[in-house]
Amino acid sequence: KEQRDKERRENQAENDDAYLAPLSPSQKKAVEMTVQGFKDTQIAREVHLSTKTLYRWKTGDPDYKFALEQARREAHYSIHDRYRSLLSRSTEIFSCCLKGADKDAQFRAAYALLIMSGSFKPPPEPVPGPDDDDDNYGPLPPVE
Repeated sequence: KEQRDKERRENQAENDDAYLAPLSPSQKKAVEMTVQGFKDTQIAREVHLSTKTLYRWKTGDPDYKFALEQARREAHYSIHDRYRSLLSRSTEIFSCCLKGADKDAQFRAAYALLIMSGSFKPPPEPVPGPDDDDDNYGPLPPVE
């Protein structure tokens, strides 16, 4: 059973990164570094290519563009999941502050909750793959 679970996890990991399969090792590294927030000049230096090549990949290579969008989406979901895991604890703390006797702490907690309430947004729509029919999808959402 443990071996079967291990194989299932490995297969899942391979499938999760299937969008990277058509890319060269340099392109995979560039996608990873882009999602981590590196500047194009830093990526070009690390991967040993020109910034023009990187720009060409980003604007003219459908496989690269798709992989970059998917990697950004995964990063977005990962951050979103971590944020959600902190909400329960934060809610408890806010609740204590709101119920406490300190009026100043109550006000700060209420104000912070009101400010944060505007940051809850639905997840972005799925991005079509390079081989998908574009007519079945609306315009792509902006990448945040």
